[in-house]
Amino acid sequence: MKRLFCLTLALFSLFAVLPAGAVFADVEGEETALAAETLAGLGILTGTGESAFSPDRTLTRAETCALLVRAMGLEEQVESHARRTLYADVPAGAWYSGHVNLAGSEKVMSGYGDGTFGPDDPVTFAQYTTILLRLLGYTAAEIGSVWPDDSLDFAKKLGITEGVALTADRPLSRGEAALLLFRTLFEIKNGTGRPFYESIAGVATVEEAILLAVDAERGGEHGLAMVCLPEGGITWYRQATPQSELLTGRVVQLLLDGSGAVIGVIPESGGTGELEIRSATAGELTGADGSRRRIPSTAFVIAGDAAERYTAGGYLKVAARKGETVRLFFDEDGAVTHLVLSSGTDADTAVAIADAAPAYTAFAQALSLPEGVSITKNNAPATAADLAKNDVGYYDAAAGTLRVSDRRVTGFLTAASPSLAAAETVTIQGAELPVLAGAWDSLKDCGIGDRVTLLLTDDNKVAAASRSGSFSPSMPAILATDGRSVTLCDSGITLKADTITCRPEAKGSLVLVTATDASELRCTAPTETSGVVDLRAGTVDGHSLAPAVRACEWIGSGHVYSLEGEQGQTSPDLTALAGLDRVAASGVSWYRLNGAGQVDLLLLKDVTGSCYRYGAITTYPAEEGVSTGGDKNPAASLENSGGISARLLFTVSSPNTRYVGMATASTEYGFDRILRLRPLERVSVSADNFVLSGDTWQIRAGDRILSVSQSVEIHMTGPDLWLSGSDSLTALLDGSHDLTAWVDTTGKTLAQVRILQATPR
Repeated sequence: MKRLFCLTLALFSLFAVLPAGAVFADVEGEETALAAETLAGLGILTGTGESAFSPDRTLTRAETCALLVRAMGLEEQVESHARRTLYADVPAGAWYSGHVNLAGSEKVMSGYGDGTFGPDDPVTFAQYTTILLRLLGYTAAEIGSVWPDDSLDFAKKLGITEGVALTADRPLSRGEAALLLFRTLFEIKNGTGRPFYESIAGVATVEEAILLAVDAERGGEHGLAMVCLPEGGITWYRQATPQSELLTGRVVQLLLDGSGAVIGVIPESGGTGELEIRSATAGELTGADGSRRRIPSTAFVIAGDAAERYTAGGYLKVAARKGETVRLFFDEDGAVTHLVLSSGTDADTAVAIADAAPAYTAFAQALSLPEGVSITKNNAPATAADLAKNDVGYYDAAAGTLRVSDRRVTGFLTAASPSLAAAETVTIQGAELPVLAGAWDSLKDCGIGDRVTLLLTDDNKVAAASRSGSFSPSMPAILATDGRSVTLCDSGITLKADTITCRPEAKGSLVLVTATDASELRCTAPTETSGVVDLRAGTVDGHSLAPAVRACEWIGSGHVYSLEGEQGQTSPDLTALAGLDRVAASGVSWYRLNGAGQVDLLLLKDVTGSCYRYGAITTYPAEEGVSTGGDKNPAASLENSGGISARLLFTVSSPNTRYVGMATASTEYGFDRILRLRPLERVSVSADNFVLSGDTWQIRAGDRILSVSQSVEIHMTGPDLWLSGSDSLTALLDGSHDLTAWVDTTGKTLAQVRILQATPR
């Protein structure tokens, strides 16, 4: 029997219709919970009270008749059977009389043979199993005449009772009954060739889809089911029966009535998985762990309410989400069919703050989370152990993920629109941030001009505000080279002020910024906290690395760069250090611990070599140097694919080679000075030595493997032309040039080719 993979949590009830997205909180076990959600969405099961199903309560024979009638889609006929009296103990007018009489007329459930039915008696495992076989259209001639043994054996062969260890006369609980009926939905109805769920009265059409939302809004109409169909189109359906949001993010069969409204959702078998994005090309997706997965041209990328072919531009959306997670859907052969990106939060998103430890338990209770739900923190895969008090979380149903953030910003509120009581946006230290409705209760205690800490979601929306002093007022940020703004390392939010107090040499570097008032920010250098980075163990000085550890580096002064060499940026992970086992304490300038005691921000010192610009250096005599108040000083410039730099204050020893790496920093005179030169080793290579590994070129030079930098500078000495990047490199590998690699071997990472010199033959 083909069946689904399981989600978790959720419930049904016997007597009340649930609103769209509603869930129950008293069911354990993934398959039982999923069974309850599916049957509730079909209108077969309802509950014992708000958010309650009572799965351990014994199911009565009368309640069983109600389930059967609904499962057959015959509820509309109940009233016409309510006035009949078929059994002595089923009086006309009882709530169950119509269901009992109709079930008897349909020959799916009968009385005891003495004229009674026993409506309040518990239904036994053997009785219920026999009833389900009748529901599937089987008769005693096919099942066998020895009861209950033949019925139990027949049901076991079908797979309905697989893993259910009950004796024949054991009373059945509501949870067990739901599980067995759920499995019956997938069985082929005898003589039809179709699964039972397709035979339910009222089912006119069955559509395969990915269920993205069950309470969507479109054109002013609310409570719609939003789905992605196999051909990629996003479609909205009315719901005749509200579906649970815990069925979202799954491949399903939509059961539609004659008007095209959803009357049920059947989860299908299939596979899903999550992958943290490192890069994406038109044919391949690379994860942060280095794994590569081919993406077929037929796959669709779903982002919000839009879907497009992966190869027709969808991969660009994936690539733009570097460091975030994407949910993958697979077909029976394991090929990717759909990629779902988080759509983030909107005004109605339910957001929770972990107000106690353990944080995951707080989120699970506040958000009614499924069991075993995937977790991200700051857009990277995480576990429950990575979460901490005061973290912000919301459930992304389409991606099946609890998305958590510990981002925050502290400063002075200067504006709110339209008002603090119902703010859509607030402005803090020059940054305007969107506000979720869930933050209004905490914002009402704040006033314009107050110093507050705003707790943010992973898409930088305000989830709560605090006027307490429980949060550190200083925030790690990168100070702009012009000294007029700072960019927070955690969130990328840029803060501005009329006055930013800092030392001149701090421009372009990592600082701790504190708002002293609404118009002033004070920037100070972090106190050095070095420690060994053990990349195999995932620790720094014994502290575990956070799931979304960010990193940047400098040479001990001057500008800060990402580990990939982007000035003024941080890296969302440590993939640039791949190949290293450890970084010595001398390579670590500072790190920060988050609320879970993990290192979430790391400032390295001269580790990767990416702090340097590479090219050909030209030095100048003092009389042609730069002027600092009238005096001429030694100067140099660097030439590469970006052209020839302005003259730089040359304060280091002359290089031994023309090709070098150069690290610079701003000066108070308005120009840069050279802080350090990085020597490069000359290695003769040929085009035959080049090998493409994934999207990275490597050179096999003897027993050495040299990695070619993604931003390699290429100097074609014939026409004296500078090019850059791996695409330009490909054109040189036709054997028409003599090649020389200039290799950075002084760093603490693998040897990298920074410059390729090409001379025509």
